[in-house]
Order: sequence, then structure tokens, then C-alpha cells
Amino acid sequence: MMKTIFRGPLVLLSIAGLIGALVTYNPTLGWPALLALLGSVVLFLTLARGAIPPRRMGAALLLLAALLAAGSFLSQAPFDAGDGFLEAMVPLGLWLTGSGRGWRRWAWTAATALVVVGLAGSGSLGSWVGLVAAAMVAALLRLRRRPLRWALAGAAAAALALAMGLPPAQRAALDRLRLFRNSLYLLGDVPFTGLSLGDAFTLAYSRYQLLISVPFLTTPHNLFLAVGLGMGVMGLAAVVWLLATFYRLVARVERSGPSPALFRAAWLGTTAALVHGLIDSPPFPLGLWLAAMGFGLMGIGVATGRAEGRRRTRPRRWGLVAVVVLLVAGLLLLRQPLLGMGYANAGALWQARADLAPALDGPAREAATARAAACFERALAWDPLQPTANRRLGLMALEREEFDAAVAYLERAYRRQPGNPATWKGLGYAYLWSGRLDAAEELLSRLEDRAELVEELGVWQGWWARQGREDLAGYAGEMGRRLED
Repeated sequence: MMKTIFRGPLVLLSIAGLIGALVTYNPTLGWPALLALLGSVVLFLTLARGAIPPRRMGAALLLLAALLAAGSFLSQAPFDAGDGFLEAMVPLGLWLTGSGRGWRRWAWTAATALVVVGLAGSGSLGSWVGLVAAAMVAALLRLRRRPLRWALAGAAAAALALAMGLPPAQRAALDRLRLFRNSLYLLGDVPFTGLSLGDAFTLAYSRYQLLISVPFLTTPHNLFLAVGLGMGVMGLAAVVWLLATFYRLVARVERSGPSPALFRAAWLGTTAALVHGLIDSPPFPLGLWLAAMGFGLMGIGVATGRAEGRRRTRPRRWGLVAVVVLLVAGLLLLRQPLLGMGYANAGALWQARADLAPALDGPAREAATARAAACFERALAWDPLQPTANRRLGLMALEREEFDAAVAYLERAYRRQPGNPATWKGLGYAYLWSGRLDAAEELLSRLEDRAELVEELGVWQGWWARQGREDLAGYAGEMGRRLED
């Protein structure tokens, strides 16, 4: 069963990871992450086939988590325990503690306690949200009477609503939603390939979405956005397929009768990490050791649950045929916008190489920029309102101080994609440097970080003054005063 239901998503994920590594602007980011991903896939397959005893692997994962939790307290620790999704190891640690005997029980108790202390010291709210969600699921499974289940679910929903009514929780939720929105727009620039496998989000997000030159955030704080930005929609589809297949197996095993305790600990730990991944750092594909923990837990679940969930189903070939037919029809009907999107994706990759690659010399950067502009122009030949191509060409024109051309490109981008803050900001600056202050104010005032924008305008005022452009320095100073008022 494992071969048939998990082979497809794992192969697709590996192909998407290879593409994400090939398109990277910095090979030192992409290739190590690809090796970690492929190693994690191999670990999953090895565990799922029973080549490694699940209990032994669970013990190894718990010990690794305990060591990471202890190391996070060191003054020069390169990581935070809260970013490690150590909450996924807590159900496993509780199972090992309960099933251990003699000194082993004390060892597993100490390791689990160390993981919990590491989580507490990290201050990661997402870790505790994931643990509480997993605990709620475990409690619902243990309750046999439906009224008690409904009562517990209602109490949890009421507590969540009460917590979300608090001002700090509302502010945090709004910040996350803005980040998710901006990251989704950035994903729209590179849907077919992603930015790059590995830690490529930081610089790309600052430069192309926030339009600033300094790093701001290191992750989109969401599993699915991180996967999409790392490997494109193919990688995103593969992860969704893999998780859906895994939880389908979980549901089948849980419905078949009492499930093995190790199986339940593994999938509850996976669930805790997944819930954490919806609101915080991604648990699976982008970290180095983190990927092994996520895939290892799922592999333990498959190895311990497949005997109880064994049920062969006939492959639905008609479903695959229907998907292929619909896909071909969609490609034919949407040929022009898809080609425009594809050329825009290629242009964004060349632009990232020109702007962010660490080892390029001046002529190589200029050549990459020219390739990017050519790809964007090809995109507009297929789709004149293609938002990525228009926005990126407009921002390039701004850098060259061709303000009228920038306005023309960015207005077309705004027409197709009026909700993208990068388009607001770029068009607002294009209007500002063209002397259209009222139009610029209307757009720039919509940005959330007003104080930071005023500070940024002050920097622009000083820079233009040093360039001898007193007119543009005056525009920046006037706009800063308007936004402050």
C-alpha cells in the first residue's frame, strides 16, 4: 500500500525540489536544502517499509530534539528551540516514557522534560498552539460519548474566540495576515519554479515586495507559502498531496479500531507541527535537520499504522484521465496568460540573479538584468496587463530615473492587481518623483507602516539632495510631512 499511495507525492516533491535548487540565485542556499529534502524522503521510505524499527527511530528523534533544546540555551546557539518544532516530539516523548521500564523510563522522562523546557524558553507561541491543538484532538479521540465531544469542542472554540478578542492577539493576527498576503503576491511572481529552495525568502521579500534594501523577515511564517516560494506550485501540490494521503491513512486506521499507541503519538506530533506551521515557521521542507524530523515522524506513523489500515482499493484510472483532460483543456484555453506568466516567472528569476547573487561581477549583473527585462517584455507580448512583468519593469524604470515610463508600467500593473502593496508603493513613488503629490499621497497613505515610510522618505530626501536634485528632495520632504500629519 505504501508504494502505491506515497510514491506519487514523494516523486513529485523530489522533482519540485530539484527545480527549486536549479533556479536558485545562490547555490550555497539551494543545493544543501535539496540534499536535506532528498535525504528526508529516503528516510521516510526507509521507515515506512519497516527497514528501521519505529521505536528505535522514535528514540533517536527524541534524543535529537533534547540535544537541540539544550543547545538552544547556549549563548552562541545558531537556532531557537521554538523554530525547531520541538512540540512534535512531545507526544513521542510521552509514549516512550509511558512504555519504558527502569532506567529507560527515567531517561525518556528527562529528554521529554528538556524538550518542554526548551519550548518554554523559546517563547514560541506557535509551538504551544500546536501542542494544544494536538492535545484537543487526542482528548476528542478518547471521549466515547458524542455530547462530551461536542461540549469539549465548543469550549475550545469559545476559548479561542476569547483569546482572539484580546488586543495583542488581534495585532499579531493582523501582522500575520499582512505577511501572508504579501508572501502570496511574491509567490505570484514565481509560481512555476518558486524563488529558490533554501533561505532565499529574506532578500527577495525585502527587495521585491517591501521595496527596501535591507533584510526584514526570514520566513513567510506559513508552511504552504514557504513550500510554494521554495519550489513553486508543483512543490506545494506535492506537499498537500502527501499530507492528504497521510491523514487519509490516519483516518482509516483510527476508524478500524484501537490504534497502536506509537502510531497515534507519531501522527499527533505531526499534527502539532502542522498547526504550528500554519502560523509560524514551516516544519518540513526548508530546514536541514528539521525536514528529517517531520518526515521521520510521518514514516513512523506509516510503519506502525499500515497493518491495521490495510485495505486495497482499485486504482481509479478514470479519475487520472479526467484530470489530464481538464489540464490539457485549461492549457489550451488559458494559453496566452499562462505564457505571459511563464515569461514573467523567468524574468523574476533572472532579476533575482542580477540583484541578489553574491558572486557576480558588474558585466554579469548587467547581462542578467537585460535577460530579465527581455523576459518581461516577452510576457507583455502575450499578456499586456501581466502584473508581475509590468510591476518589475516599472521598478526597473524607477531605478533608472525614467519616471514617466515607470508610471506607465506601474499603472498597468495596478489595473490588474490593485491589492498588491508593492504596486501601491512603487506607483506612489513613481507619482511622487513625477511631481504628482496628491496621487502619490493617496497610494502611499494606504501602506500600513506609516512611521517607517516617513523615515524612508527622510532618507530619500537626503539622498536626492546629495545628488543635486533639489526638486525631488523637496517632493520627498513634502510627502513626509503630509504622511506625518
